[in-house]
Amino acid sequence: MKHTFNERIKDAKKILDMNGYYVGNLWVIDDVLNFELFDGSTPNLNKNEAMGILDKVLSSEWITEQIFVSIGEHIEDLLESKANN
Repeated sequence: MKHTFNERIKDAKKILDMNGYYVGNLWVIDDVLNFELFDGSTPNLNKNEAMGILDKVLSSEWITEQIFVSIGEHIEDLLESKANN
C-alpha cells in the first residue's frame, strides 16, 4: 500500500517526536509564500527564496535567544509550582 504525502508527513513527525523533537509547530514555505504584505498582496517569491527567508528567521540569534529565555521561564514556573504542591 502506497502512503499518501500527508501520511508520510505524519510518519516523519511521529519518528521525530519519538526521538525527542518537538513537532507541534513546524513552518513550511507556504507560510512565506502566502504571507499577506501591507498592501494585501502576497510576495512573488520562488520556493528557494521562501526557504531562505525561513532559514534566516528561524536560525536568527534573536529568535534562538527568545526561545531559550522562554524555556527557562517555563522551567522556573514549573519547578516553583512543583515546590509549592
